[in-house]
Amino acid sequence: MDIDTAEFRLDDSLRSWLAEKFPTVDADATVELFRDKALAKGWVYASWPAAFRNYIRRGKEWGGVVYRSGLEDPAFGALIQHARAVGFRMPQKLETANGYRTALNEFDKRSTPRVLPFGAGLKRFGRE
Repeated sequence: MDIDTAEFRLDDSLRSWLAEKFPTVDADATVELFRDKALAKGWVYASWPAAFRNYIRRGKEWGGVVYRSGLEDPAFGALIQHARAVGFRMPQKLETANGYRTALNEFDKRSTPRVLPFGAGLKRFGRE
């Protein structure tokens, strides 16, 4: 797959991969930065999508990954994974990781059913 550097664009599969694995990364700004860096340095790859995935994975050490506004804190990664698992919303713009964690914990408390263990009622009334 021979793609010119300036022609490299994010397709649906790359966008979904990025949203799943790195939800805090701003896809459009990062691909623009990746493309400009590749053009400036004359990078040539056998697979541009694979090169972009590696660029994202190693973004902190290579520099050049752009995060969505307010989501620079690495603590958001684990929080967002947990939030998706329980059906909670994505972080709001300018929301801190601690504020998001508090809201997520409150959501968890409300959505967890409060059921007594089997036989707890019998013990309570002395009918065991």
